[in-house]
Amino acid sequence: MFEREACLMMLGEGCPYIAQVKDVGRGIVFKKNSETLCKQYYFLVTEYLDGGELFYYVNFGGGLPEKIVQCYAQQILQGL
Repeated sequence: MFEREACLMMLGEGCPYIAQVKDVGRGIVFKKNSETLCKQYYFLVTEYLDGGELFYYVNFGGGLPEKIVQCYAQQILQGL
């Protein structure tokens, strides 16, 4: 599942409307408390995008003007 998401994110390379992937990987953590534990994890590093989340503006900002929605919709479609 993770590999598929990582591949899909990398397909958007170069698109200005998709967060660019900087690194993808997998690691293992060993802990030694009362028993030895081995835990595998995956990571996906993307570029930092400031400005907050669209979800926040729609839910807590009282919605968006139609012109702004049209602009976002166009960017989302271009990203697909």
